[in-house]
Amino acid sequence: MPCAVPSGMVTALRASLAGRALLAAWSVHAPQTAVPSTGIALAFAWAIGEGSFTRYYAGTNNFGSYHATVRFQQAHSSAPGYGMVALLDHAPLPYIARMRVYPSLLIGATDFLTLVDRDVGGLGTVQTAQDYAQRTYVAGYYQGFHTPVTPLAQRAAAAKAGTLTAGDQANIADGVSLLNCYLPEAQAAIAAAPSDSGDPSAVSVGPFAPLASRLTPGPRLVDYTGATVTVSAHTLDVAAQILGPAATSPPAGAVSIADCLAAPGGDGVWMFTARSTAAAQSGRASAPSSATIWTAVLVGAAGAAAAAVTTSALEHARARRRVKA
Repeated sequence: MPCAVPSGMVTALRASLAGRALLAAWSVHAPQTAVPSTGIALAFAWAIGEGSFTRYYAGTNNFGSYHATVRFQQAHSSAPGYGMVALLDHAPLPYIARMRVYPSLLIGATDFLTLVDRDVGGLGTVQTAQDYAQRTYVAGYYQGFHTPVTPLAQRAAAAKAGTLTAGDQANIADGVSLLNCYLPEAQAAIAAAPSDSGDPSAVSVGPFAPLASRLTPGPRLVDYTGATVTVSAHTLDVAAQILGPAATSPPAGAVSIADCLAAPGGDGVWMFTARSTAAAQSGRASAPSSATIWTAVLVGAAGAAAAAVTTSALEHARARRRVKA
């Protein structure tokens, strides 16, 4: 599978600063455990391949392309710097999802590593792209597009017995290809992280990409009929054509273009708390204290172990966005 883009990272933030955020997040998630540099680099490569660091996710601090579930909204509704941003997703046809906005890179990275570490059975035990892709596939972190596949509830047993289907193996191979595309970039970022002078715990939310760009993140997408379309103009008219009925009558859990335009600032951005809403319109969130940041990190790390795991299809990386409780 060819790499979707030569570098999705540099359009959103310095790669080394994101690497620094992941290293700091590990010290929060597992302070008594040595940093698994290979495992973190593989997780980082996956996040880059998913599109989490393209300009469409700019300002969100969302490492894992995580949906802003109802539980996420309830947990952080009174916390400055948290929120949601509208972005096109597929499951399997296009709809507008609300993606999470975290107050800082550190908080977003901690949430990401906590879940990934659980799903792979320990990042410190993963040494190859093949191992990472198979473990995350078996855990249901992503599903892929080849069929027939082993039902998720039976996948771990099938992997242990060596009876995964050809469809399963093809989906895992796609995951390996995605990882290999971006692993060199991720490894370089991790290596450069210690010398980066940035502060990943600093509160920094927005500015966000324009709504029309977030709803047409092409260049090639699947429209509501299942046909592949080439996106040449990033406009709301093009988004409506791609979405079809979902533009005005979205499926359960999704939002319409009208919902996005009715959001604060009319740009498909919902920031939590009244104090943050006005700041979101200018692309910045009000800054909580350092104690608030670290408390939020610790609460997120503790709660993620019990998070429910479901999936929805990713449009531009043949992978899966994470829908986390």
